[in-house]
Amino acid sequence: MAEQFDLVIQSGSLVMLGGIAEGDVGVRDGQSRGFGAPGSLSGGEVIDAKGLHVLPGVASKAGWTPYAGFKPSAKPVATIIRGNSVMRDGALQGDPLGQPMKFHDTMLAGA
Repeated sequence: MAEQFDLVIQSGSLVMLGGIAEGDVGVRDGQSRGFGAPGSLSGGEVIDAKGLHVLPGVASKAGWTPYAGFKPSAKPVATIIRGNSVMRDGALQGDPLGQPMKFHDTMLAGA
């Protein structure tokens, strides 16, 4: 029997550390719990994300996101960080820069 999710974000452009790929995201208890080929996951609620970029896990790591309730009307064509082009036309450019953010440690340091 196929795994059931509370919510499936279907056929979106999944933006992951290794690049961008078309696929589905399965959400359970408010967190990304599975990934699959477009149309391969099932759930109680399905959102058609065809033509949209999906950033799985963005809110679950920190517990919030500045993008809550935001529906983009355009998509980025390039991302430049400190003068370095890191993404252009949906493709990552070169090796990843930086390191994972330690949100919890950062919040405690400011307390």
